[in-house]
Amino acid sequence: MKKKSISLRQALIVSAVALTALFAVVMPQNAFAADYGSVNTNAITQDPTTHTVTIPVTVSDDLYEEGYTSVTVTVDTDQVSNVVQVANKVYGPFDLSESSPHVANLKYTPAAGVKAISYSINAYNPETNTTGPVVASGTYELPYVIPVKATATSAKELGKTGTDIAPYVAAVVLLAAAGAASLVAMNRAKSTR
Repeated sequence: MKKKSISLRQALIVSAVALTALFAVVMPQNAFAADYGSVNTNAITQDPTTHTVTIPVTVSDDLYEEGYTSVTVTVDTDQVSNVVQVANKVYGPFDLSESSPHVANLKYTPAAGVKAISYSINAYNPETNTTGPVVASGTYELPYVIPVKATATSAKELGKTGTDIAPYVAAVVLLAAAGAASLVAMNRAKSTR
């Protein structure tokens, strides 16, 4: 029986797979991503009356000690109309608490009709005016959706609405008149028979 030999290409592929497997086993899991902070998704809340959403974000001690004592927020303006800090209502950058854990409670105001909001929060160094890495990002499904109201808010808007629909009202009146004329013609035709 003839013995099969392994080609150089096959040997290189087997070696690469073995090295990759060894690397995955030996490397610690946290070495792949730095821990900059987090959002405890279980602590996100929405006020049923005001509909505002509070998202507590925590920045790691290491990042805070590097000077990143604030956070900035990126939002989709179709989903969120405003973001303020709960404690002192200062627009971003939002200051983190000085004691560990370094937390900022951020209050999001969702737009009407939105069912979920996305958030992306970056560390921020106010001394160097530098935006740092993303601390946390995700999506929060809203338990309470602000209803969309389709009402005119001023006499000007009401007047504009009237002029916008005037051609359609005229078309309906003309169709009704044509229908009435048609009925009259049909009745005359029946009576002459």
